[in-house]
Amino acid sequence: MDEISPTATPEPAKPDLSIVWHFFGAILAKYKEVLTSAFEQIQLAPNERLIQQGERGDCLYILLKGQLRVIDEELDESDNFLTFKEPGEGVGEISLLTGERRTASVDAVIASELVSLSKKNLEAVTAAVPEARRVIYEAISLRVHQSRLNHVLIKTNVFKGLEEDVLRDIQAELELTTVASGETIMEVGDPGDALFIVIGGRLRIVSQKANEDQPYTVDTYRGQTVGEIGLITGAKRTAKAFALRDSLLAKLSQDAFKRLLQKHPDAMLAQFAGPIIERLQGQLLGNEPVTSGVTTICVIPVDNSVPLADFTAKLTDALRSLGSTMVLNSEQCDAHLGTESVAYLADDDPKNGRFIFWLNEQEAINDYVLYEADYEPTAWTRRCVRQADLLLIVGNANGSPALGDIETSLLARAKNQKIIQCLVLLHDENTDQPQNTAQWLSPRNVGNHYHVRLQRMADFRRIGRLLTGQGVGLVLSGGGARAMAQIGVIRALIEKGVPIDAICGVSGGAIFAGLHAMGLDFETMLARVEKSVKRVDYTLPLHALTTGKNFTNALAYLFGSVRIEDLWTTFFCISSNLTQAKLMMHESDSLMHAVRASTAIPGILPPAFQDGDILADGGLINNLPTDLMNTRPDIGRIIAIDVARADQSKELTPFDYTVSGWKSLWNRLNPWAKNSEFPSIGEVMMRSILITNTQTLNITKHIIDLHLVPPVYSFGLMDFDKAQILADVGYRYALEKIGNWQSERD
Repeated sequence: MDEISPTATPEPAKPDLSIVWHFFGAILAKYKEVLTSAFEQIQLAPNERLIQQGERGDCLYILLKGQLRVIDEELDESDNFLTFKEPGEGVGEISLLTGERRTASVDAVIASELVSLSKKNLEAVTAAVPEARRVIYEAISLRVHQSRLNHVLIKTNVFKGLEEDVLRDIQAELELTTVASGETIMEVGDPGDALFIVIGGRLRIVSQKANEDQPYTVDTYRGQTVGEIGLITGAKRTAKAFALRDSLLAKLSQDAFKRLLQKHPDAMLAQFAGPIIERLQGQLLGNEPVTSGVTTICVIPVDNSVPLADFTAKLTDALRSLGSTMVLNSEQCDAHLGTESVAYLADDDPKNGRFIFWLNEQEAINDYVLYEADYEPTAWTRRCVRQADLLLIVGNANGSPALGDIETSLLARAKNQKIIQCLVLLHDENTDQPQNTAQWLSPRNVGNHYHVRLQRMADFRRIGRLLTGQGVGLVLSGGGARAMAQIGVIRALIEKGVPIDAICGVSGGAIFAGLHAMGLDFETMLARVEKSVKRVDYTLPLHALTTGKNFTNALAYLFGSVRIEDLWTTFFCISSNLTQAKLMMHESDSLMHAVRASTAIPGILPPAFQDGDILADGGLINNLPTDLMNTRPDIGRIIAIDVARADQSKELTPFDYTVSGWKSLWNRLNPWAKNSEFPSIGEVMMRSILITNTQTLNITKHIIDLHLVPPVYSFGLMDFDKAQILADVGYRYALEKIGNWQSERD
C-alpha cells in the first residue's frame, strides 16, 4: 500500500473543518458542501508514523490538533530534522497533485488529530462538479508556490541580503497571481502602483526609447522584478509588460510597500531601493548588463539524423556543473508520475492540470530543466515548446539545412512571441572548419548559433555556459604591432583552464581574435603570423602611406575564404563607418574582409568599402569594446586584453612646431649626429586613434572581470617583425596575473 496506515481508524463523527477552510482560503467557500464528505479524520499516537519517505502517495493531510515532525531519512539521524508542523498546516500537497514519491517522512510528536484528502475521494465527490476539483488543485498549487516564495526572494536582486524578519513581512504582503501566455500585466500610461516578481515563467518588457526607431525589449525570468521604479516614484508606466508563457507572479502593491517602509525604513531604503538606483545608473550610462535568465530549454531535432538522446545527455552533464539540472522526455514523465502516456494528455483532460503543476514544480526545485522533444510535432513536443525559455534547434551539419517538421508546424507561435531560438550544428570529430552555416541560418530566426563536436565535452560545456548566460567573453584591443602580445595571453588563458566562449577584437586584436575563433593552437597561430609579416609597401601618400597590398595579402593568407558564421568560437569585430559616422559590428560574411575593415588605420592603410560605405579602423570609435561584449545575454564574465596604453616613460625631443624630415633622415644616417626622438608619422597616426581608449575604459572598467595589460611599452607600434618576442612577453605576464585572479576567486 502507498501510505503507512495509522493505527486508529477514521472516526465516524465528522471533524471540525473550520481549520481546513482557512487552510484553503476563500477560494473554496462555494464548494464547502461538495467537498466536506471528501475529508476523513485521523488520530495519531505520539511517535506514530504518518508518511514514509520514498513511497508513493496521493493524500494531503491537514493538522487540526497536536504537532508533526518532518525528517529526511537520507541524512544522518543526528541531522535529519527538517521542520515541525503546527495546527493549520498541511503535508503532502505535492503528492495529492502529482502522485510522486514522498520526499520526507512525517511522525506525530504528540497525540495529534488530522484530516486527510485523498485523490480517490476528491475525484469521487467532484465527479459531478469538475470545477470544484480544478479550484482545489489551483488552491493547493498556490499554497505550494507560497511556501517557495522565500527561496525565490533571497535570490532576487531587489530582496537578497534582507534580514529574515524583513523577508517574512514582505512575503506576508505579497499576492500570488497567475497570468496566461500573451496576457498583459501593464500598459504604457498605467498607474505605477505595484511591483511584480516572476516566480515562474517569463515576461517581456517593451518600451520606446527617445531618438530610437525600434522598441527596446528585455525579458524577465524567475527571480527578476518588473515595475519597481513606478512603485517607488508613483510615476505612470513607461513600458508594456506581457507574459511570453504561462507565468506565476507575486505582486507587491504600493500600499503594501508603504506599510513595509514604515516598519523597516532602513532595510527597505538601503537594500530594496539601492539595486533599483544602480539599475537606473546603468541605464543612464548605457552599460547595464543584459542577463540571460534562461532556466528551461527545449531541445528540438531538425530531423531523425540527430542523435537526440546522446546530445541531450551530454548537455545535461554540462549543465549539472553549473547547477541542479533535470532532463525530461515523454518516457521519463511517465516513469516519474507512474502514469502511462501522461506526457500526451490533451489540454482539456482533467489530469492535465496536475501534470502541468508537476512540470512547474520541477522547474521550481531545479536550476535548469531540459525538455527533450520528440522527433515529430506531437502533443509532448508542443508542451515542451510552451514550457521553454529557449528553443534549442539541433541539426546534423552534414544533413539538409531545410526547416524540419517541428520548425514548420510548431515554431510559428514561438517566432511571433520572439521566444529565444538558438541553433546547434553537430560536426564529426575530424571536422577542420565548419562550412555552409549561412545556409542553415538563412531560413531560421535564431539569435545565436553554435558548432559542436559530439565527442568533445568541452564543446558541450561551452554551450552550457552560453545558453545559461555564464559564458566567458574575451575582448582584444588594438595597438599596432603590440597586439601580437595577445597571442601569448591567449596561450596562458588556455593553459590555466580559463574558457574562451566568445571572442571579439578591434584593429590588430581582430586578427588574433579571428585566428583563435578558427580553432588554431598557439604554435600554428604564431607560425602563420610570422610567415605573413612582410615589408611595408609604402606609396605616394595621396590616400595612405602604404598601398595595403602586402597587408591585404597577409590577411588572405591567414583567413582564406573562412566566413564568420563558420567559426568554432562565437566571434565579432568592429570597424568605424566613416560614411555614416557610426560603429559597425561584423558578425557574418567574410572573416578576411571584416578584419581588413577593422584594421584600416587612417593614413596608414587604405580604407575598406562595404555597400558603398567607407570603413576604417574600429579603434577610432572604440578600441576596447567590452561594452559590446556586455550586451550579449550569453556572456557572464568579461576578460579584456589592453595593449593600447600610452607609453609615458619615453622622452621625446622637444621641437618648435616644425620638423624637417630631411634633417631627421640625416641624423639617422650620420653616426656622429645626436640622437633625436621624434615620433614617426606611423606612430602619430596610430597613437591618435588610441586616444579614445582611456575615455572608454573609464566608463566600462567596472564590467571587466579580469583586465590584462601586458608590459609592451618598450615596443613600437610598428614592430611587426617581433611576433615571437611580444607573444612571450604577453604569455609570461598573463600566467602570473591569471594565477592571482584565480586564487582570489577561490
